[in-house]
Amino acid sequence: MNESTGDRPGHNPHNDPAFWQDLQETFENALDLLHQLADAQGIKVPSDEVIREEERQIDERAYDHPLPRSAAEYAERVNRWFRRAKSLIYGWSGEAARAAELDAVTEDLEREVVELQEAVQEIADHRYQIHVKLLRAVRERIRANSPLLVAARDAGESSARDALNGIERSIAMWMRMREVFPEEEDGILNLLVHLENLRDGAVREFPEAVLPRNGEVGVSQVDPGERLS
Repeated sequence: MNESTGDRPGHNPHNDPAFWQDLQETFENALDLLHQLADAQGIKVPSDEVIREEERQIDERAYDHPLPRSAAEYAERVNRWFRRAKSLIYGWSGEAARAAELDAVTEDLEREVVELQEAVQEIADHRYQIHVKLLRAVRERIRANSPLLVAARDAGESSARDALNGIERSIAMWMRMREVFPEEEDGILNLLVHLENLRDGAVREFPEAVLPRNGEVGVSQVDPGERLS
């Protein structure tokens, strides 16, 4: 029995540096053989440096794309709105707390408290997720057209679908906030219009993301001409 290969009882080869060294050498030898075969057949294999440069350029193009940039702007606008409306939200919550102390809580007030909490949480959760998902979707779409890289399995449709779901949920939650804080209607409407434009742009860029697939329910597509009243 060869103890150096981790065959001795109780020895875990995955904790053995020699195991990982042997594994790394195996991969390197396999890559060398593949390159030799490719050269013999006249196939040009891109170097690691060329691939890294291609990845870097794809990242730059994705970050500069209008959709992720608009999503990042939306996240910053949400942060500014909450900073400005913080005292208003705290004041409303304080009134609800005082009603509880006075044993004056109604079913409507209790429902409003739960719904407001849910709305704030979902808006906060989705503000950055929308940007991350759209950035990933755009990057995968660009990557799919690269002759040097292996394309993702769906060229961004899944990430775009996640982003659209987040946008739809955020729109619904802002509509709820609009009902609770009618004095903030103008600011909330501006955010809703931003989300609508972001949704319309994502639908145009990734029309496949709004179609049902494998029994799933597709993202609802609203007529781009339809606007909030």
